[in-house]
Amino acid sequence: MIRTTNYWVIMLLCALMLTACNSDDDGEVEESVREEMVFPGDMTISSQKELEDFTALGFTQIEGDLKITNAEDLTPLKDLNKVGGSLWIKGNPNLLELKGFSSLEKVGGLLYITENHSLRTIDIFEKLKSVATLYIVLNDKLEKIISFETLTEIGSLRIAHNDRLERMQSFEILENLGMLDIDNNDVLTVISGFSNVTEIGGITKINNNELLPNLEFLSSVSRIGTTLFIENNASLETLSDLSNLDVIENGCVIKENTKLGDFCGLGTAEIKGDRYEVINNLYNPSKDKLNTASCK
Repeated sequence: MIRTTNYWVIMLLCALMLTACNSDDDGEVEESVREEMVFPGDMTISSQKELEDFTALGFTQIEGDLKITNAEDLTPLKDLNKVGGSLWIKGNPNLLELKGFSSLEKVGGLLYITENHSLRTIDIFEKLKSVATLYIVLNDKLEKIISFETLTEIGSLRIAHNDRLERMQSFEILENLGMLDIDNNDVLTVISGFSNVTEIGGITKINNNELLPNLEFLSSVSRIGTTLFIENNASLETLSDLSNLDVIENGCVIKENTKLGDFCGLGTAEIKGDRYEVINNLYNPSKDKLNTASCK
């Protein structure tokens, strides 16, 4: 795989590739190449001008990773439909809204949106169907996530350390979820979506979300594949939204939720394994009380 280390070398390479395509005598081949132009390596974009210069070359797919820094507007990437590796949107201090990628359907690796310190809204990825890992972390002015409406499969999902994130209205048709971590979002109050997720294959963490009032977004989940963690959510009073949960495969840790007094939502769940750590909540029932009147 070609490693992109020098912007101007890559621009020259791209220009030569396009020249070769345009000089092809077979009109049908030329048209086919134009319809699906694949960049054969990794691409690092370090400015708005580099982004615009690259998109002007007409590539619709990137075989490797795409890393974007110091950009202000991502809408020129509207024709990109596939990133074979990972997509990094990191360190774009003047990016106010995340818009663009209107044709992107697949990211083969990690989709990482981080350290964009002016970013307020994520409203993007209208056609994205699958991604191996999605991390939205350390965007300290991010207020809303209202995208990913076509996403059906995520290997691991982490939404963390977004200090001003208030609402997440996403993942409406998501079905397959391997791991979930919603952590350290201080003012997060609304999470909607996830209604088609009936199983989370791995660890599930809902930790340190001070204003999160409920777990309604987990109300369709019937199985958690490993351990359930619910820690330090100061506004959470009840686990009633977990009433459809049938099995937790490897125990649970529920602690430091100072208003949590109602555990009845776990009454029908089979909690396997030896780990049952329920401490420092408003009420701390033993495991054998979960399916009794003493669940709260």
